[in-house]
Amino acid sequence: MFVDVAQMRILMAYQPIEPMMDGVGYPKVNTGEIPRAYVTVDISIDNNGDKYEAMILAGVATRHISSSGDTSLSVSGKNDTISPGVSWWLFKKVSQEEIERRAKEKAQRWDAHVARYPHRPAWVAALTFRDVE
Repeated sequence: MFVDVAQMRILMAYQPIEPMMDGVGYPKVNTGEIPRAYVTVDISIDNNGDKYEAMILAGVATRHISSSGDTSLSVSGKNDTISPGVSWWLFKKVSQEEIERRAKEKAQRWDAHVARYPHRPAWVAALTFRDVE
């Protein structure tokens, strides 16, 4: 099969470039293929008689994509470095009824806030809405 030079350049432009570091090639990894690695644990807390249920979440729950700026590692030097985001959270569990109650209260505060600005569109009122949980 005959391929002219222009077609070859187009084909080569779409070939993945394998990143090289110290003479060793590394495959490209799609960021969606990097798994998260975390665990959750239910706990009970007794704070001097004030008892409640909580949960701890810990592990590699996020990833950070950054740019090395090094064009010897990638063509543009952008978005070519991945590092784990190791984190942990401790949070109090709430019931579905509590979630609904809080949402209703927030909606009432929003309605009251918008009512103070009847001459402005809602998006302008949103810019001044500071009473957020």
